[in-house]
Amino acid sequence: MCIPGVVAERTQSNNILEVEQVLGVEAARRVVIDELLAVMEGHGVEVNVRHVMLLADVMTNRVSISNMLMR
Repeated sequence: MCIPGVVAERTQSNNILEVEQVLGVEAARRVVIDELLAVMEGHGVEVNVRHVMLLADVMTNRVSISNMLMR
């Protein structure tokens, strides 16, 4: 992650798949939360952050219910 002239500490990606590949699923979950909140706030919609966190959990969960029952 070294590009001349780019300060890594101040750089932020909104590409969820790229963030997951480089930094992991928890970082990708955080990007999902940040992006959803930014879109909602941009449209003047007030939403409880817990609802957005639940949606991000579902979006970043890789285990289906049938797989969980087989374990």
